[in-house]
Amino acid sequence: MIEIDTGTEELLCTIEDRVASITLNKPHKKNALGDILTPALR
Repeated sequence: MIEIDTGTEELLCTIEDRVASITLNKPHKKNALGDILTPALR
């Protein structure tokens, strides 16, 4: 498994067996997109 640095702990990204997984890691805000998470997705 390869972990990709997204620049924030609110967005986790891994690649395993040619499959990329993106995890929104902001459960206290119900994974709402905000000022940090939105640019990280781009």
